[in-house]
Amino acid sequence: MDQRPNPTPSPAPQPRRGFRNLMTLREKIAGWIYLPVHVILLPLFLPAVLYYLSGGKASDSLTLNIWYYLIGTVFLLIAQFRFFRESYYILTHNFRRALIAMLMSWAILIAGNVVLNLVSQLFGGLPSSPNDEAVTEFAQMDMRRMAAAAVIMAPIVEEALFRGMIFGALREKHLVLAYVVSMVLFSLYHVWQFAIVEQSFTVLLSAAAYLPIAFVLAFCYDYSGSIWTGIFFHMFYNALALSMR
Repeated sequence: MDQRPNPTPSPAPQPRRGFRNLMTLREKIAGWIYLPVHVILLPLFLPAVLYYLSGGKASDSLTLNIWYYLIGTVFLLIAQFRFFRESYYILTHNFRRALIAMLMSWAILIAGNVVLNLVSQLFGGLPSSPNDEAVTEFAQMDMRRMAAAAVIMAPIVEEALFRGMIFGALREKHLVLAYVVSMVLFSLYHVWQFAIVEQSFTVLLSAAAYLPIAFVLAFCYDYSGSIWTGIFFHMFYNALALSMR
């Protein structure tokens, strides 16, 4: 009788750690439906809607900005609640990785801005961003309301759309494409309306100033696996920028 021990079975292969898109199909559909509403329809029709609801009183630009981001924040937190919740679990259970991502992002952001400035100087420098000028104007009008929009609501909306949805959808297919597309769209998002109003292609060039922050926000999500890492870094970045105005 053969009493030789059975060979030890090989351990099951472990899945490679990597990026995982946490959005369900329903959350993706909700996000893609809201994206053109946020980027195109609200800027076009929100002033008229608020004018009608207020009984013929025109809203100032800051009030429009508050409503713009408030609508997006409420809609996305409800429509993608499970995604935000699951991302929060990942953040709390792997906070060290999220902290490393934010520290690395700060170093990358500083280096990226230095490189961008050096390169832009070779071509005469970048045109000033009309979006930055608008933010400065809003901050002078009412810093508290502007902080509510820029520091709290805008990061939630923009991270959900540009990183959670656009970057997340492409990241599963192609790493470089995910970074490039999300960075370009996020940068243009901040200036395209001004380019149309002023009918100036030069305004679009100012979008390049947003490329470094667009990269590190995508990196925060990619490295940590939680959208909240990018949200908190975005909040910190916007709060710092506001404090300097």
